[in-house]
Amino acid sequence: MGYYTDYVISAQPTEALSQVLAALSKTAENYFEDIDVVPADDVKYELQNVKWYDHEIHCIIASKNLPNHIMIRLYGIGEVNGDMWVKYFSNGVMKEYRPEMWDPPDFPTDW
Repeated sequence: MGYYTDYVISAQPTEALSQVLAALSKTAENYFEDIDVVPADDVKYELQNVKWYDHEIHCIIASKNLPNHIMIRLYGIGEVNGDMWVKYFSNGVMKEYRPEMWDPPDFPTDW
């Protein structure tokens, strides 16, 4: 079993995407050989329905091995409703952002 997530990998600047993928492939020790990394377009790649539990450490290490001006952007949507996030990696540092979730009232009380 396990937890499946869809990922989108992109880079800033966009022309550094091939460097990012090469650094991730080297860092993840052939992890990407066992899954389909599909180009979504010219500026991002998708990994669909995969278990990549070590994505944070792989991206942190890869970002340390890239030039300082290159940033990795990893967007994820998990299999549980509402599990969405974006993580940025640069120079071995990660920043994570998640949408603010809200619960609507059960029923309006002002009618």
